[in-house]
This record gives sequence, C-alpha cells and structure tokens, in this order.
Amino acid sequence: MQVRYVDRCCGWGGTGGGAFALGECSLVAAPLFFLVSRCTRYNSARWGHRRLAVFLSLRSVMALLVCGAGVFSLLHYSVSLRRRELGVRAALGAAPGQLLGLVMRRSGALVAAGMVIGIPASVYLGMVLEAELYRVDRSSPMYYLGAAGLLVAIALIASFLPARHAARINPVDCLRAE
Repeated sequence: MQVRYVDRCCGWGGTGGGAFALGECSLVAAPLFFLVSRCTRYNSARWGHRRLAVFLSLRSVMALLVCGAGVFSLLHYSVSLRRRELGVRAALGAAPGQLLGLVMRRSGALVAAGMVIGIPASVYLGMVLEAELYRVDRSSPMYYLGAAGLLVAIALIASFLPARHAARINPVDCLRAE
C-alpha cells in the first residue's frame, strides 16, 4: 500500500510512513482539517516570539525618532540662545558655511558623547540578553555598526535644520533685537 505524507512546508510529499501519514483507510477515519503540517505547528509555536520581536523593533524605531526629536530640539534651543553670538560672527564676516559647520560640530559632539555611553551599555545588555534568551546572537559587530550609523544619520538630519537656521541669521536683525 502506498502512503502519501505531508512533510515540512513542501505540501504533499513522497511515499513512505511518517508522522503525518495519510492513506486510503485514514481518509475515512480522520477528517482532513485535523491534518496539520510540521511547518504550521512550528510557525504557530514561534508566533509569540515573532510578535515580541516585531514589538521590540517598533519600540526601537520609536526610540530613534524620539532621539532625533531630542537632538533637534536641543540644537534649536542652543541656536536660539546663541543667536547674538552667531549674529556677531556673521557681522564680523563669518560665511554661512562656517556658521553651519559650527552648529554641526556641536551636534557631532553630542552624538559622539552618546555613542561613548551607548555602545558599551548595549554590549553589556547584549550579554545579559544572550544569557537569558535562547538564540540571541550578539557576536556580530554589524548590529552595533548598523545601529550607530542609523543614529548618526538621524542626528545629522535632525541637526541640519537648526544649523541652516543659524547660517541664515541676519546680523542686523539679530543685533537690533538685543
């Protein structure tokens, strides 16, 4: 007697016995809706882990966006406090590119300080997660470089708007306001 079986996610497989045997006599005994492939069972067992991973990924994206908003607001506040200084520099002949570079260097220092604190903290937390969770891999430096690169890109985008505002300062209006 030839027996067909369902194996992994491949659908109907070849012949032979197996955990999911479906022969001529078993069609009458067991309805087909009880027949579940190994892939379906594996996916349903892993759904909780996948949902947690999606949730944590969305939270990390939200944290990066909040970080970018924080860098933007901090630099915008810094530019507004230094408006008189930037106006004097512009009146003395500083080019808009120099003012832009001044503000961008300030944001670069903030991002560098964050990296100095954040990267060792993430390595430590990776070790804790690797000890607690199954199949968490922290050995690849590409994870850390990718996260750091994404953070730098968001910080540069967030700091460009206040820097552009500082480069467009009119020295006459700035000095007259004080």
